[in-house]
Amino acid sequence: MNPVSAAIAFILLPPILWADPQAAVSIAEVRSILREASSAIGKSDSTTASNIASAQMEAGDVDGANETLRGLSQNAPVGGAAGWLAKQGRLPQALAMIESISDGQNRAVACWQIALSLADVARYSEALSVARLIEKDPTQISRFIDTLMLIYAAQRKAGDQEGAAATLNEALEVVDHQPEIPSGTYKPQPSFLVYSYRPRMYQVIVHAVVLAASRADAQPAMTRISAMAAQQRDPEKLKGILWPLAYAQADMGDFPAALKTAAQVDSLVSSVVMREIAVEQARQGDATGALATAKAEPGAIREVVRALAESGNYARARVAIDLLHGPDERAEALSDLAFRQADRNPSEARSSADLAWTEAQRAKGTAPPYDYENALEFIAATRARLGDIEGAMEIIGDGFGLQRKSWPLENVVQRLVRDGKKDQALELSRTQSQRGLRANCLLAVATSLLYRIQHGGH
Repeated sequence: MNPVSAAIAFILLPPILWADPQAAVSIAEVRSILREASSAIGKSDSTTASNIASAQMEAGDVDGANETLRGLSQNAPVGGAAGWLAKQGRLPQALAMIESISDGQNRAVACWQIALSLADVARYSEALSVARLIEKDPTQISRFIDTLMLIYAAQRKAGDQEGAAATLNEALEVVDHQPEIPSGTYKPQPSFLVYSYRPRMYQVIVHAVVLAASRADAQPAMTRISAMAAQQRDPEKLKGILWPLAYAQADMGDFPAALKTAAQVDSLVSSVVMREIAVEQARQGDATGALATAKAEPGAIREVVRALAESGNYARARVAIDLLHGPDERAEALSDLAFRQADRNPSEARSSADLAWTEAQRAKGTAPPYDYENALEFIAATRARLGDIEGAMEIIGDGFGLQRKSWPLENVVQRLVRDGKKDQALELSRTQSQRGLRANCLLAVATSLLYRIQHGGH
């Protein structure tokens, strides 16, 4: 028995009690489908295996989860499953589950997942304890700061202002005591990367605080970056401070200052900085400013479209798409927009998807394969979410050369379950000849059914 299996083999979860007898039958079926998914996937696909095991735990099938996880490598991504255990009040078992992970990054990610699972159920003290395990690895301090700021956001949202303030102060103190150059930097790197270590973490704090609280609360971190830039006399070190400073100024809504700083950054990173400023302008509602900034950097326009769509500003997103030149760029942007519109505005989503399809056909054979694939994936997924199963399967089939079929197919079976066509969803899943596709489709069916059970059929 491997360490992961050993960690959960002895766990005895209380049976899930269902008030509705029909629900009890349904949960038994969910467990059966998840076991079928587990048997379909190869042990080499540890990510899917971990996702299946997490769903099995949520469905109360610990024996099934144990079997799914048996045989996985010690560095398998089991943080999701461990996070579920932690949520159920079994933190020691969750930590035992990840104890054998030797890869520093994988271990930090697993701790991050457990900490966020605990924060999700307002167990902030435990979440912080797990987060601090990340700090023990000096190469993972950035992940530690990310985790602290996500816990901070959860505390703020829950109204725990005192706890949030303490978490924010801890993050600032950690960055204050970091070395100028990150641990583990052995090979030569550009100055703008090497010396951005501390200022970049301060900027992450600024961004997180602005999103969760206010610009005033972000001022301590902002002041630290500004002071670093003002006091730095070494032009090479200054290169590592200026671009995080520009990001932070944009986070604070000071776009004139951000653009002024961006004009001074290293030429190797200037286009990326301009793109991020434009995205932040769009996120904060300055669509006109975002498009003006993006025009100076063509690669930024698609990111601005995405930011405008995420904020629900579909009309301005559509205007931004008209600035794109190639049909491949327009197809990808329109398909992304359509998917985001699908749940909020189905009629507009259909229109965007139809336009995306037209542009994709124009781009076929001439566009970069990655852009073309992205467009097809999003169009198929959008059609599925809108209930156009036939239209989605037209793209997923072999006629258009789509290689990445898993995500669109998952959207198809989820929609079928939503429409009460569980048997059709299962049939479609089982007919997939590729084991990975079959397993992921079955997982999507099972989790959709589980969601309906948990939410009274909705």
